[in-house]
Amino acid sequence: MGTPEQVYSRPANRFVASALGATNIVQGDVLAASGGEARVRLFGGLEVAVDVARFNGSFADRRQASLSIRPADLQLSPLGDGGVRATVSEAMFFGDVVQYALDVPGCPTPLSATGPGWRHHRPGDVVSLDVFPDRVSALDEDPSAAPSPAVPATTKEAS
Repeated sequence: MGTPEQVYSRPANRFVASALGATNIVQGDVLAASGGEARVRLFGGLEVAVDVARFNGSFADRRQASLSIRPADLQLSPLGDGGVRATVSEAMFFGDVVQYALDVPGCPTPLSATGPGWRHHRPGDVVSLDVFPDRVSALDEDPSAAPSPAVPATTKEAS
């Protein structure tokens, strides 16, 4: 099972991921998987390396992967600073933090992100979006094998 921090940062499935806080469930194409790591291409061509050692090799046969990315693990920066292009559709200021909804080419639904209150992007701003790679968690489901269950309201699902 693990400590609360381990379960939060490496949830086993979408139920656990969404039960422990807001998350973005994204689908990606598995480019390669070996040695306990998989390279997955996400929205906008963004590629991440994901730890899949806990799947005991079963990840090697997958063509697609479901990943959990917490809103705080998405990084927004001025356009041109790397990452993929995203448009801020909503920005809610909460003092020390801003909660964003982001429209990203290749994602059917907006992604949820948070950022520091001192760097406030506004709706309509076009930004660069990147992922803290060591904070992306593979989920124990193969989206190409069966339809996904309903996604809870606290979860954003995108592909």
